[in-house]
Amino acid sequence: MKCIKKSDEPDFFSKWKTEHRDKTYVSFPSKMRKTLRRKLIREQGGICCYCEQSIILSNSHIEHFRPQDTYENLSLDYNNLLCSCQKEPDKETPLHCGHCKSNWFEEGLLVSPLDPSCENRFHFTDDGRILPAVPDDVAAAETIKRLALDIPALSSARKAVIEAIFGLDEPNTPLTREELQQVIQAYLKKKPDKKFNPFWTTVKQLDPDDHQ
Repeated sequence: MKCIKKSDEPDFFSKWKTEHRDKTYVSFPSKMRKTLRRKLIREQGGICCYCEQSIILSNSHIEHFRPQDTYENLSLDYNNLLCSCQKEPDKETPLHCGHCKSNWFEEGLLVSPLDPSCENRFHFTDDGRILPAVPDDVAAAETIKRLALDIPALSSARKAVIEAIFGLDEPNTPLTREELQQVIQAYLKKKPDKKFNPFWTTVKQLDPDDHQ
C-alpha cells in the first residue's frame, strides 16, 4: 500500500457542491464523476489505492474509504475519495480491494493509504505473498483479509514483478548489488506519463539497501 498525498479538491467539484444544497454522491453527475476519477488516478500515480495494480478509467472506480452508506456526511468529502481497481468485475473474477471491502469499516482496523506509515505496515515475500510487517499488527492483518490482498491472483502478479526485478527468473545471470540498485531505483521513479509502476512498495521493501 503506497501512501497517497492528497492534493487540493478540484475547482469543478467544489463549485458543484456549492451550487447544490441538497447534494449527495448519487446526485453527482456521471460525467463529472469520470472527470473526478481521472483526477484521482493521476493523484495516485496510476495505481490502485490498495493493491497498487495499474489502473485507468476503464478498470477503476471511485472508492469511499469510509463507506458512504454509513458516513453519508463524508460521501462528497474529497479526502475520503480514492480510486480502486476492478470497475465492474464479472462473477468469475475474485473480488479484492474496494469491492471486497464494500461497506465494511472499523476505525483503527483498516490501514489508510493516506497514512504515511502505511508503506511500512506490510511485508512481502519472494513468492509475492503479503503479511503484516509486525506479526501482532491486528489492523494490518485485518486490512489484508478485508481487502483480499492475499488472493492468488495478486500474489502471482507481485511474484512476477519480483522475479523480473530481482532476476529470479534468470538464476544463471544474477545481478550485482550495484546493478540491482540501479534497476530498483529506475523502477521506483515515476514514468514520463507521471505514473508509478505497479506494486511499488513490494519492490521498495524488498530492496536490501532499504533496510540498512
